[in-house]
Amino acid sequence: MASTRTYTTKTGAKRWSVRWRDPDGAQRERRGLPDKRSATALKKDVEAAVGQGFRWEPRDARPVPTLWDLSEDLLIECRVRGLRPRSIERKAQSIGLWLRWLEDSLGRAPICEDLDRKMLTAFAVSLADPVTGRHLHGRAASTIYKHVAEVELAWRWFWDRADEEKYPCPRPRTIGLRNPPPAERPSPSWSDMDAVCLAAARIPIRSSSLLRCGLDRHPLHYIAVTMRYTGLRVQQVMDLRWSDFDLEHCIMTVRPELGKSQQERRGRDVPLSAHFVAELKTWPLASEWLVPTWQAGSKPRVVRARDMVKAWIAAGIDEAKWKGRPDHAFRAGLQSGLKRLRADDEAVKQLVGHSRGVRGRYVDAPSLPMHEAVGLIPPRLTDSVMRETEAAA
Repeated sequence: MASTRTYTTKTGAKRWSVRWRDPDGAQRERRGLPDKRSATALKKDVEAAVGQGFRWEPRDARPVPTLWDLSEDLLIECRVRGLRPRSIERKAQSIGLWLRWLEDSLGRAPICEDLDRKMLTAFAVSLADPVTGRHLHGRAASTIYKHVAEVELAWRWFWDRADEEKYPCPRPRTIGLRNPPPAERPSPSWSDMDAVCLAAARIPIRSSSLLRCGLDRHPLHYIAVTMRYTGLRVQQVMDLRWSDFDLEHCIMTVRPELGKSQQERRGRDVPLSAHFVAELKTWPLASEWLVPTWQAGSKPRVVRARDMVKAWIAAGIDEAKWKGRPDHAFRAGLQSGLKRLRADDEAVKQLVGHSRGVRGRYVDAPSLPMHEAVGLIPPRLTDSVMRETEAAA
């Protein structure tokens, strides 16, 4: 058992000390404690360590985890919780950007005690600095909001799991950033999306593996056509397999693991346009994947947005319709096109995987007029029809 006592220093100050014996029998003492509360807390800490058969060490001698270590634990928990790999990657990018900035500011690896509101504000200011931007221009307000929001969530995670006996963590604070409302923008029309599909088809194939598979068009063409008819996200299209399609009954299965939101992770079967099925039957079965990859590296099935940008530019489509969302513009174009054709609102939401709110609890998906909705999707304009239209104009 440990014991406490008081003593007076040469200057007349009153101090406390704690004396105890280690598990090996050696007697030790800790002196210079400023008050009784500190001595009592140390006494409990020592007795807990000795009672478990350990040699007590002062807190400053124990290894303190850095924020890099804690961030790695956070990302591991995100994987266990089932977050999508792309979501985890974006979270890691934001946290990594923050920790690198913090490390450069401190000149050492950051720890929990370095967290405060001034630090968070300074980080937000640095994000708006053109020098820190990827292309030497300040980040947009929405981008700054996303980075700071991820940091605030990480700080709260550190605080919830902090061990006050080993590494105290300050209570999380926010700086009140608000995500600016998105600007209203036009959606591409059916003819706009058709022009992009044709432009993607004209991209030369430089991959020898694709040529061996018998592809006569660049994979970006197949991606664009699939998004044009289904409204799926680009990564969902890349993760589709031929086994997800029942061409005889015109049905596509969107597996739960392809879902982004909680609604989509239930999985769903959606009908396909007869025009899309007719095109699918002409596509080469190059592999198990609907769209074969043409990229190398550690992430060969992740499509870069800049690749689709080239197709939009080549098609001559107004930038207001696709800039900043070259892949997602197809999703917007499908929904806007169907609404102009008076498609049922709930059916459109179910097709693209949006939540139907309370109605989704009481009206099951098979009762929705989804077949009627996909039946409104017009056939894609082929190259010959586009040339005739341009000649007539």
